[in-house]
Amino acid sequence: MRLEISTIQKIAVSGIDGADPFSIYLEDFGPGQGKITITSFDLALSRYWSHMGQQHTISSFFLKASDGYLLSKLMQGEEMREVAIDLVQEKTITEIIALRRQGSITRDKARELYDDAQRMGSDVRDEAELLYAVFGDDWYYSLPMRETHKCLQVIDAIKHTKAALAKLAQEKNP
Repeated sequence: MRLEISTIQKIAVSGIDGADPFSIYLEDFGPGQGKITITSFDLALSRYWSHMGQQHTISSFFLKASDGYLLSKLMQGEEMREVAIDLVQEKTITEIIALRRQGSITRDKARELYDDAQRMGSDVRDEAELLYAVFGDDWYYSLPMRETHKCLQVIDAIKHTKAALAKLAQEKNP
């Protein structure tokens, strides 16, 4: 059995309006290699990078990386978007009206689809026939989408972590 002891820097962050306190754990394994872990009451994110560039620590790499890149890495394997159920009915009705105005459907068909849309439930799978009639074969890709709750949490975590790391870097090098 081989044991190694490493140095991990913990940064506790609090006092951000509208955000829970959270902790950032930074561990540099060598030039261009590091791991960051971000935890709060209901969120735990961790990512290791083996090729950050020889000049980077995990902190400097995290600060330099784009938010979108960090989001994709921290959310890897998880859904970032979901159907905006509360907007499906509105979009369906808007599309039915547009189809009627274009002359793509008759007045009677538009009335039938409109009445069906008014009775839509909250599970889009139960409405597949209606959505197919309105949006076509790829109806699912026409539905309004939004970021998941977890995705929004990770976006905030990235923003607050970058702010904390930037403040720490500024304090070290005034």
